[in-house]
Amino acid sequence: MDIPTNYTHTLVSSLKSSIENGLGFRMNKLKSMFSLYSVVSLSPSELTTGQHISRFDALPQKSLAFVRYLCEFPKSGALLYRHKATGYEYVNEARVEHLSGYLREQFDDVGAH
Repeated sequence: MDIPTNYTHTLVSSLKSSIENGLGFRMNKLKSMFSLYSVVSLSPSELTTGQHISRFDALPQKSLAFVRYLCEFPKSGALLYRHKATGYEYVNEARVEHLSGYLREQFDDVGAH
């Protein structure tokens, strides 16, 4: 589902100082931005193995992703984490091959369904 461009611009503008001060990401260097809408309608027990595997959005460290939940607290929230097995908090070109191999092994061990 398409999200109006002005929503994305308003969200980024509202968070500008937090992004710059907290993350050191210079908003004047922003080249593009977009929003996607997604709905999760399954309980964790209904998800397939592939839906439980760690994922990442992009390789360049110059990328930034947001998740906005459209439900009320305490049902909402995002977990930013360190991958326990690798210790990674982010994925870049130097780490992607190692992490991808690890995830393939884990996926193979539990079987794809």
